[in-house]
Amino acid sequence: MAKISRKETQYVQRVTVLLPKEGCEWLDMLRYDRCFPATEVESGKLKRLAGGFASEADRKVEFIRVTGAPSQPTEGRWESFGCTVLYFSEPL
Repeated sequence: MAKISRKETQYVQRVTVLLPKEGCEWLDMLRYDRCFPATEVESGKLKRLAGGFASEADRKVEFIRVTGAPSQPTEGRWESFGCTVLYFSEPL
């Protein structure tokens, strides 16, 4: 397992995204924007979405984004996968 340096985890923010009803092409955005589910509940939403068993409420997912520099989520790229960035906090 690779170590995460202090510099890599310098900026953390919360990001809420409305995901599309179908397809999982947006999964690559988690890696691209360095996001992971904020809680186990959010992780369960992703599992139901991937399995095709999600409710409308499951489409709104909160992520934690970890970056090495202050920046905003790449909203245009999320939108290209059918997602809408609803909220993002200032980096902590």
